[in-house]
Amino acid sequence: MGSLSEPWNTIQCRGSAELGQALRRLIRTGSVGGGDPLPSERALAEGLGISRTTVRVALAELENEGLVVTGHKRVRRVADTAMSPLLEHAVAVLADQPVIDPRLAPQQPGWPAHVQAAAASRLQHDGWQALASVVFPDVEQATQRVIRLRPAGIVVAFDCSEPGPAQRVLPLLDGSGTPFVIHCNASHDLTQYDRVCTSHEIGGKLLGERIAASGGRHVIRLYRSPVEPPWLAARDAGLSQALNEVGLPEPRAIRAERFAEVDDLGSANNFDMFSRLFFSYLFEMFKEQPEIDSIVTLNDRHAYEIGRACEMLGRRPHHDVMIFGYDNCWAEAPEREYLDNPVSATIDKHYAQIGHELANLMIARLGGELPDNPQSLLVEPTLVIPEAT
Repeated sequence: MGSLSEPWNTIQCRGSAELGQALRRLIRTGSVGGGDPLPSERALAEGLGISRTTVRVALAELENEGLVVTGHKRVRRVADTAMSPLLEHAVAVLADQPVIDPRLAPQQPGWPAHVQAAAASRLQHDGWQALASVVFPDVEQATQRVIRLRPAGIVVAFDCSEPGPAQRVLPLLDGSGTPFVIHCNASHDLTQYDRVCTSHEIGGKLLGERIAASGGRHVIRLYRSPVEPPWLAARDAGLSQALNEVGLPEPRAIRAERFAEVDDLGSANNFDMFSRLFFSYLFEMFKEQPEIDSIVTLNDRHAYEIGRACEMLGRRPHHDVMIFGYDNCWAEAPEREYLDNPVSATIDKHYAQIGHELANLMIARLGGELPDNPQSLLVEPTLVIPEAT
């Protein structure tokens, strides 16, 4: 195996995609400058222990992207323009659902669309062009299109702690050499990136304190979800801590499995179906533990379904049982068409503030105002007591 000089000998790869990412990183981070020659195909292949075909494919991709040019005697060099973003005054804002005009965003703050809308608005206010892009369902292809545009930076406005698009987006961004910041719903996760996080431990603790202050003594958690994502585990830990501090036991968790392949947009049929699903669980729970006075659920929308189920069982929300939601979207939940608000308290995660902080972090990173190590900002949620209905 041959030897390579600095910085080429720092490359670690097994295939053309990994080699391409490593070369982009060297170019975009300034480890090699415009006009610098690349090692030959043979030198790269021997030095990295890979085939010349693998090298050739990776270099062809970089030429197509304009990062590498072939000159005299077929010597490949870093393009003079490769060091600068093609769209030097633009920042891409990646979303996993259609990006909406901030003027058309729901007024209630508990919808994720506010993250991307606020990030774009903040960037534009500071003189940047915001390029809105949806990277779902064709995640890899959509992300590569954004990378090829070579924006100055990229804001990932959806939750990267959830499985799904983030697992495919982050490796591509990691190898692109383009600065990026992410939204992360789990404060202990993805610490290798610039990120803005929500403290769900605080959110859960606020709910627990409110339950205790409202006289709740027999608490259960009822979730229409088959799994426990990291943010929910953190939230439950905060809830249990607050209840334990006043001598109440950890609330029992019941998971109502979702119906498969069901549109979850709050139609009358679906509202009735999910209400009956919760009814079946609560019927057994109230039979086993009739003194239940507080129910914590996944979010405000599910609270409406649980509220209807409680009514079917002769338990009136706000009177016989308190229902605690999350996300502060109770006022604009589609389910409100079928039931008066049953939510006794909820948590506002301040999505608009998260979007602003993502943009602020990106602007500071592009302006050279931050140290090299990844930076983290924490947005603390607050308790909301909905208006009486």
